Amino acid sequence: MSNVDSERKKRWGDAHPNRRKEITKKYLDNGGSERKMMRRVGHTYLPNGETKRPFLGFCEVCGVPIGGEGEGHRNYHHWEDDMLAMGIWLCNGCHRMAEGADKGLTDIYLKERAEIEKAYALKQLRKLVELGIVSEMDILTLDREK
Repeated sequence: MSNVDSERKKRWGDAHPNRRKEITKKYLDNGGSERKMMRRVGHTYLPNGETKRPFLGFCEVCGVPIGGEGEGHRNYHHWEDDMLAMGIWLCNGCHRMAEGADKGLTDIYLKERAEIEKAYALKQLRKLVELGIVSEMDILTLDREK
């Protein structure tokens, strides 16, 4: 928004102090923000008669309360761009997880994690070998068992 627009809005607000409150109250009393939130995904509006699944007030994966005062942001995750009404309400963390899973990153992550954990465990065992607590043969035996 340009400075000219913000100045114009400020002047209008100063000239009509109660009108802005009346408009906002009317919009909210008629369920405006909730209705708009239920009919929109990003910048795309759902076709007439379609809405998102009802928002229950919590993340449908981990159960944490979302969307209220002082709570996490609510995200509506959908799978198909042509079926926006089919989706799930998620917290930020679960939404990031769902986006990664949709892109096929879960298997890559689990594989990398297993390799890193194994490398870390071997590094720790090598430290124990240097201290004389574990023998090199013990490490080889453990490595073959897996």
